[in-house]
Amino acid sequence: MDLSLYLRVVWRFRVLAALGLVLAVMLGLLSYLKVDLADGSFDISYRDSEQWSSSATIFVTQLGFPLGRSIYDETVPVRPAPGAETSYVPRYADPSRFASYAQLFARVAASDLLRRRMLQAGPLRGTVRASAATDSRNVNFVLPLVEIQGLAETAPDARATSARATRALIEYVEQEQAANKIALNRRVILRVLDDPSKPSLVAPRSKTRPAFIFVAVLLAVSALIFILENLRPRLRAVPSDENDLAVSGDSRRTA
Repeated sequence: MDLSLYLRVVWRFRVLAALGLVLAVMLGLLSYLKVDLADGSFDISYRDSEQWSSSATIFVTQLGFPLGRSIYDETVPVRPAPGAETSYVPRYADPSRFASYAQLFARVAASDLLRRRMLQAGPLRGTVRASAATDSRNVNFVLPLVEIQGLAETAPDARATSARATRALIEYVEQEQAANKIALNRRVILRVLDDPSKPSLVAPRSKTRPAFIFVAVLLAVSALIFILENLRPRLRAVPSDENDLAVSGDSRRTA
C-alpha cells in the first residue's frame, strides 16, 4: 500500500476524517461507559462490572487437637444397653474423617440454606463459593480445611461476603449441635484459620468491545473516504515533457 497516497487522500477529506475519529472515540467510550441524566445532572457509570475475590479458611477438628497426636490410644465408654457389657470407643475420630467433614461443610457453606441465613442480617452483595482444600502436590488428597470464597463487584463487598459466609457456617453448626444436645467433647469444631484475605481483582472490565467499535468506525470512515475519492478523482496535471512527447508522437503517426 502506498502510504503517501493514502495520506494525500485522507488529507483531501480531512474534515470527514476528523469527524470519523471523533465519532469512533465517542462510540468507543459510550460502549464502555453509561451516561444517565438524573435530576438535570450527568451520572457516569461503567457498563460492565469487575469481579473481586476474598477467601477465608476454616479448620475442621475436635476438642483436644487430635491432629497434634501421634497415637490415638484414649478411649471413652459407651452407654451399654440394659444387661450388656460396657464397650469403649476411641476418644478421637479418625483424622481422615475431618477431611470428609470439610467436603460436607463446604457444600453447606454454598447452599441456599446458608444464603437465607445470611440474608437475615441484611442484603448480600456477592456470591459464595466453597470447597475443601487439597494438597498443592496431590489434588486427590483432601485436607480438613474449608475454603470460603466471596465474589462481588467491589473489593469491600467481596471481603464482607467471605466474612459473613464464614460466620454463618460456624453459627449454623454450633446452633444445630446445641439444639441436638451434642456434648462438647463429641462435637466437630470449626475454627477460623485464615481471616478473609485482602480482595484481589479476578475479572477486570473488558476493553475488547470499545476497541472493536473504535477500529470498526475508523475502517468504515476510511472506506467512505476512498469511495468518495474514486467517485470524484482529482485531475492530475500532465508534465510539459509528457505533452511534448505526446505531440511528437501524434505528428509522427500523421506524417
